[in-house]
Amino acid sequence: MSRKLARILIAMPALVFGSMHLIQANEMLQWVPEFLPFKLILVYFSGAVLVFCSLLLTFNKMPRLAALVLSLVVMIIAISVYIPGVLAHNQTHLMLFIKDVAIAAAYYYIYLFSED
Repeated sequence: MSRKLARILIAMPALVFGSMHLIQANEMLQWVPEFLPFKLILVYFSGAVLVFCSLLLTFNKMPRLAALVLSLVVMIIAISVYIPGVLAHNQTHLMLFIKDVAIAAAYYYIYLFSED
């Protein structure tokens, strides 16, 4: 598999998920934890960051920085959204958390081993 195709495939989840934040912001609000202020702003901001960084990664522009930011954002979302459910023994939240940790790890791997 070519590196370009690999970059596109790994950027796809962030592009789709970030687009969902921007297009369906009101639906995404239900996932924002109660303790966080400015929920709608956070949804739009995180969506914009996910889309922007996925495009940087896709087009190989500052791929290390984009991958690091994606890794951090995905982990922050995973921890803040899914950990309360995991602690309440919600199996769906556990599976979603594990999936997001795997995606964040893939972005972190790109950060570690990619060349700018």
